[in-house]
Amino acid sequence: MRYPTLKVFIALLLLATAAGLAVGFAACTAEPRTALVLDVFDLVDRYYIEKVDRRELTANAFVGLLDRLKAEARFQVQSAEVKKILQARERGEDAPLPTPEEAEATPIPTPYDKVVIKADPTFIDVRIHGQTFRRALEYDKRELCKTLLDGIEFFRQTLGLKQKPDELLQMTLDAMVDKLDPHSGFLNLADYNNLMEDTQGSFGGVGIEIGMRNGFLTVIAPIEGGPAARKGIQSKDRIVAIDHVDTLGQTLNWAVQRLRGMIGAKVLVTVKRAGKDKPLDFEITRERIEASAIKTKRLPGDIGYIQIIQFNARTSAEIDKALADFRADSGGLRALIVDVRNNPGGLLDQVVDVADKFLPGGLIVDTIGRGLLQDRERFATGRGLYTKVPMVVLVNSGSASASEILAGALKDQHRALIVGSQTFGKGSVQSIFELRNDTGLRLTTALYYTPSHTSIQAFGITPNIRFNLPEKEEEGFDMRESTLAGHRQNPETSVPPKPEVEADIEPIIKFYLARKWIAPLTGEPGDDTDFLLAFAKRLLNTNDLSISALIERGRQMLAEVRH
Repeated sequence: MRYPTLKVFIALLLLATAAGLAVGFAACTAEPRTALVLDVFDLVDRYYIEKVDRRELTANAFVGLLDRLKAEARFQVQSAEVKKILQARERGEDAPLPTPEEAEATPIPTPYDKVVIKADPTFIDVRIHGQTFRRALEYDKRELCKTLLDGIEFFRQTLGLKQKPDELLQMTLDAMVDKLDPHSGFLNLADYNNLMEDTQGSFGGVGIEIGMRNGFLTVIAPIEGGPAARKGIQSKDRIVAIDHVDTLGQTLNWAVQRLRGMIGAKVLVTVKRAGKDKPLDFEITRERIEASAIKTKRLPGDIGYIQIIQFNARTSAEIDKALADFRADSGGLRALIVDVRNNPGGLLDQVVDVADKFLPGGLIVDTIGRGLLQDRERFATGRGLYTKVPMVVLVNSGSASASEILAGALKDQHRALIVGSQTFGKGSVQSIFELRNDTGLRLTTALYYTPSHTSIQAFGITPNIRFNLPEKEEEGFDMRESTLAGHRQNPETSVPPKPEVEADIEPIIKFYLARKWIAPLTGEPGDDTDFLLAFAKRLLNTNDLSISALIERGRQMLAEVRH
């Protein structure tokens, strides 16, 4: 549940249930709302990566609730302003969207700006419109639970909030847990169902990939053979309404929520298409969509290419099939490029299974948390069929969590050359606890360490050959763990390791463009515009594919640019 700020979901997940892990909770016989709060207190007490004072947790809940209410009000104003700009664009007017800097420079007033909260671990004091809610914060969790529920009701009545009590409670619990770190949070029914669908790799939907293009909700591509494709939805169609509700000014997540749903139910999608004067309506029946975890192709020189989109429940099996197909081709599999750029992570057991295919033995990852639930070393079985295939792994700042475990294990065990930019730096593990009423709790329960017992928290994986973005792109685009508010510091060191080879990417791209090794990016990105893929293919165009030889070849290739 996220109100309404956009938070990137980057996770390494262990799935669990509160009932299975916490039998005997005192909450079992309590009133449902009380029981839900007590469940959250108990789970944080038992499993969060470090001990937390539940009084501070309660104080943070009030502060976080106020922050969420203010953010939601600002979001509504911003959405209305964006909608006006997009409507002007529809009329052909030149109407640029404000930059983040421009938006921040003009604070938006909210009805909650005069609410005053004073809090420390011993008391909470809330003042709204001349009325005061003040309570001592006792360590007893039932007293804290009562304080929290009474405080939420005080907010609701004195501010005249339209949200239902259960919705306000869920918003408050999410704000409370969110204060722990950027990756912990309360999951409402929709969030929990989406998470389960994403990790399983299947869901009820219409079968289209969508994105924002110039502020408009746009079809990137329909899934071949899916319900949307059969109905006639095309790439570059602009979705203007879903079930008669205008999409202008809405978020991508809003659209995903409405396109997904019960299998067999219908959804009306209205699009504008280039060359058509009037919008087109498509009534589509939702079906079970099996989302591919990977994309593959065979490159010249008997090189296999696997892009891992996410580590869901289908990833390992899909990679097995792809590798077998590569090997069965007439040329066999001389080398492999694994692309985990912009892969946000996923399931821990899946990344362990994937790494096991390429490692002859040894440690894959070590997770260390509070107690037996998390402290565990995971080793390669030594039964992998591809332990001698030369490998290059492509990474960038969007490679996070499970992607970093794979890159770290292959790098530390000298099984693959890592090429790209510094990765995201998410070195923590989240466990998902199922709560009552089909809600859930995502809680940071451990840190993970690579085979060299290195934590990548807030630093990321340092590639063997690292390309650095221009400073202006680092500031405007590059997001990493270290830029997230409330992120955990690296427990071991303050300086990440240095790469064997390092270069600024801008002059190298110009060099490749001048020699027409890549094409200029004028529209949608593709293989012909992908510098890093072009670099990897040239890197592997040699007889000696050992890690040391590839590093030296990379150094020589970059020296060409400098000369």
